[in-house]
Amino acid sequence: MNKAADLVSRFLTGDYYKEVVLGHMTLKMYPPTIKELINIFPRWELSVQETTTRAEIMSKMPENSWQSADIVSRACIRGQRTGFKRAALQQYIMHYASHEEITNAVMQLSIVIRGDELFKECQLDKTVREKASIILGNNNMMGQVASFIENLHLSYNEVLNEIPYPVLLMMSSDKLRTLSPDEKIINKISGQEFMKRRMKNRN
Repeated sequence: MNKAADLVSRFLTGDYYKEVVLGHMTLKMYPPTIKELINIFPRWELSVQETTTRAEIMSKMPENSWQSADIVSRACIRGQRTGFKRAALQQYIMHYASHEEITNAVMQLSIVIRGDELFKECQLDKTVREKASIILGNNNMMGQVASFIENLHLSYNEVLNEIPYPVLLMMSSDKLRTLSPDEKIINKISGQEFMKRRMKNRN
């Protein structure tokens, strides 16, 4: 099984997670559903899309250590089997984890939310339009929920509570669709093939 197939399998079966060391414990971060994502960032304006960069997510993370520990504890709590309550886990992180460990955990969380490894390994069709389309909406999480429901023909409960957020992003990016008349496929070529073509054109 290649890496892309393995990642897809792990995301679909719920076996994908990132481990982070915080103090004396190694904790797991699983891809959150939209509801879990909202709970991780309470009262935060967070709108993550396929085009959102990791830097944009990181810029929304608080600089305050207590708030960072709060976010990390919310992200880790569902992956633990220790019986920890979230408030107790937050206190543990604040007491035992170093600033570097908390910062790394926040970085790993941004990777998990975006599904960076999934999008890096999976081949996606890239296209370009002759005339750029004007797209409106998807300015907040409500708009994205509506888009997932409409584009993927899912129920409100499936989008909000059941399917992990990066899986929704990949499903939207790789769903079967028809190429529009003004749209062209961008063909990727390897560096070796590119050099062969250049040499051929010179001759």
